[in-house]
Amino acid sequence: MKNPFKLLGVRRINKKTLGSLGALLVAISISSGLQAQEEIADGTPMNTNDRFYEGAINAIHAEESILIVDDESFALDRLVQFRNTVWSREQVLQQIQPGDSIRLELSPDTAGGSGPTVAVGLSVIRD
Repeated sequence: MKNPFKLLGVRRINKKTLGSLGALLVAISISSGLQAQEEIADGTPMNTNDRFYEGAINAIHAEESILIVDDESFALDRLVQFRNTVWSREQVLQQIQPGDSIRLELSPDTAGGSGPTVAVGLSVIRD
């Protein structure tokens, strides 16, 4: 096999160096893939470590207790902090509508996982 590193001026390369170089390339490609997954549709990075998310409601799927906010899906927890008290998710869903600007408090246990992120708190932002 010909030396592919000859163009770089390297005459010989040992197996240990080649293995390290391969591991570095794998780490870079994995890192790039993870960063690309965290970008949302408009290209702005989404920080999955944030505890809050603000946006406008696009759609409400009451049967599944799912909110679509700025094209991201969020599931409401069974009990939700709403208007300074604890409400059932069914009660909260009756109080909001598409187009409302809201602020969600996210459960740290589900942020960044597969499936929708769980919201444990919700407040409507008044203009």
